[in-house]
Amino acid sequence: MVTVAVAVLPVAAFEEYLGGGKAPLNEHYIDDDPWKESEAVLPPYPVDDNLLPVAIDTANRSYRFLIDEKALSIGEDRIIRYTLVAETRSGGRNVFYEGLNCTTLEYKRYAYGTSQGEFRRMRQPKWKPIMREGSGRFRRDLYDFYFCKRGRTFDNEKSIIQNIRYPKNGGASDIR
Repeated sequence: MVTVAVAVLPVAAFEEYLGGGKAPLNEHYIDDDPWKESEAVLPPYPVDDNLLPVAIDTANRSYRFLIDEKALSIGEDRIIRYTLVAETRSGGRNVFYEGLNCTTLEYKRYAYGTSQGEFRRMRQPKWKPIMREGSGRFRRDLYDFYFCKRGRTFDNEKSIIQNIRYPKNGGASDIR
């Protein structure tokens, strides 16, 4: 039988070891310019000819999801901004202009569409987590299958549009 000795340090001792609760920083990894979100400029209201259908894996099949390819952009801040149209079987539409952060797995709704065919800005848009379940499940599929690659934003809009037009393995609709 082999006996293994394990040293357990109290939290206070571990924090002291790290320098008073702060991990030592390597000067090569300090970011002098903290991330700053770019201003979200509202795009024109979507036109049907610019809408690309997106295969979304949801239990609720009463919506069809479309992305406006002309409004899709990747900002200098690496946020993917897009216009999403959620269309019911009867033709009713919900239109949103949102941003998706691949690094933090969050989204922000900047504006919503009105019945007059224009966007109305949200009063105080906030970043919210992208959920795997519930009514916002479609954003997780956008993240997993179309917009992001291993937690990173694709390099250009063309790659994202290719993912939407020609989903690998049939896109999210093949995932169960």
